[in-house]
Amino acid sequence: MSNTIDASSERRQYHELRKVFVSCCDFLAPIVVANEKAKTVSSFAMARMVADRFPGLSSAEIHIAIMTVEKLDHQTRMRSLSGKSS
Repeated sequence: MSNTIDASSERRQYHELRKVFVSCCDFLAPIVVANEKAKTVSSFAMARMVADRFPGLSSAEIHIAIMTVEKLDHQTRMRSLSGKSS
């Protein structure tokens, strides 16, 4: 058995999103934070804004970015409510 990794069997996906992930999160974070109290921006509207800002992303990549930022925001709020930090 060999421990070498075959470069042609790259398992990572969504390469475009990986390139712009931090910028995309920086763009979405204020929208998600402001949206937590009064759902003023729908997921569809957020997807359109991301698509306009990052035209190279597929709809799947846009969905992943939005869900990731929403999940991180939720986890941060839950941690602050419970008084835990990590």
